[in-house]
Amino acid sequence: MNEMKKCFFNGKHELRILWTIALALISFFVLFAVFGILDKSKIFYLNDNGAGFLVPLVNRSISKLFSLIGVLIPSLIVLRYIEKRPIKLLGLSFNKSSLREHLIGVLIGVCLLIIGALIYCLAGIGEFRLNETIDYQIPYYLLCILVFFVSAAYEEIFFRGYIFQKIIEGTNYWIAQLFVAIFFGLAHLDTEGFTIGSIINAVLAGFLLGHLYFTTRSLWMPIGLHWSWNILMGPIFGLDSKPFFKHTLLTFEKNTYDSAFLSVLENNLFIAILIVIIVVFHCVKIIKPIDSQINPWSQYPSRIHKHYILHFKEESK
Repeated sequence: MNEMKKCFFNGKHELRILWTIALALISFFVLFAVFGILDKSKIFYLNDNGAGFLVPLVNRSISKLFSLIGVLIPSLIVLRYIEKRPIKLLGLSFNKSSLREHLIGVLIGVCLLIIGALIYCLAGIGEFRLNETIDYQIPYYLLCILVFFVSAAYEEIFFRGYIFQKIIEGTNYWIAQLFVAIFFGLAHLDTEGFTIGSIINAVLAGFLLGHLYFTTRSLWMPIGLHWSWNILMGPIFGLDSKPFFKHTLLTFEKNTYDSAFLSVLENNLFIAILIVIIVVFHCVKIIKPIDSQINPWSQYPSRIHKHYILHFKEESK
């Protein structure tokens, strides 16, 4: 009997994180399967005859909303109704601090793409030209923001949400970062034109996004960086193309060159700039870390742990 208990509980008589993580993952996959069926059925989608700019974006936002619900609802259920802990531990509180953190994340993304685009031009990698052919500009870009915000929220809650935070609670920051950052990088294997270098950059990006969460214990800053990076990289600067957006504000015309240095610069520039920006923002205290010794998760013990500890004490009498 004692050996069986050791499989489920640790030396502190707390339920091992493996089981709550497994419960969350099972919930994720069940809802993913349900919403996947709805997604494939396309009953909620608008009819796309290929002629409009907005319909693909609306349909993409619906698809990503399904994914967001599929990770958010299980996280909240396991956290609030099984562990009996406050929802704010997930890092999605709504207050002035959250808004500030989110805007800082957006600012990091804006600085990243502006500096990167400027270096591209100065180094002779390519040139940016204004695309004057797009119609419906305001609705189009508002929908782009919606699509990338929902997509970023989904990915951050999935990769830096409940499971990432439970791994930190049960092990430590570095183990959680290593595991989740690698998983985040591998999740980008289906990206068109991926290389080993691009996967390494994705792993580093995952590590930096995880760092921003751990620094603030809030998901709002990584969400802000994530969606602003994606929308500026794609619909604004035209450096990344997706089938669901058909026009960009700027067109990037890449120059032909035969230089190993420029090739390395082009492939690694943005992740290098991101590292520098985050370091600078730390130094000038734009990013204000919370006390690393204060772990909000430890301030609200899981109800599962409490129930077992009481039972353990009664057995010991």
